Amino acid sequence: MKKGFTLTEVLAVLVILGLLLAISFPAVNKQITKYRNKLLEHEKNDIVLAAKLWGSDNEELLPTTTNDKVVTLQELENGTTDYGIIKLTYGDLVNKNYIDRGQNPVTKKDILDDDFYVLITKNNNKWQYQIYENTI
Repeated sequence: MKKGFTLTEVLAVLVILGLLLAISFPAVNKQITKYRNKLLEHEKNDIVLAAKLWGSDNEELLPTTTNDKVVTLQELENGTTDYGIIKLTYGDLVNKNYIDRGQNPVTKKDILDDDFYVLITKNNNKWQYQIYENTI
């Protein structure tokens, strides 16, 4: 008597495995996408924390008014006054060593200097930090 599997049996197993893979792939892909989006939210939280660290180190530069004038870090360093909003880019925070350069988990590409920015405002005598994503 011969040992082994017939061609029909091997093909049947391959067809069953192919069907299982076809059925499970969308679910696995959905979980991977969900996980990457969650990682991106963590990355955004890290950027906000870095901006808060910058703010605590540079309290004298934080907004003292509630006007709508937006200034960048470069403008602050050049002595701009009378502003109500500070715009810190991801690149600003990297260049000042408040955060390490990272990768966007969704796109799998390096985060560019202007991909994300944080606006710092003063509201009810408290500073608020809001992150935004450039989607260009």
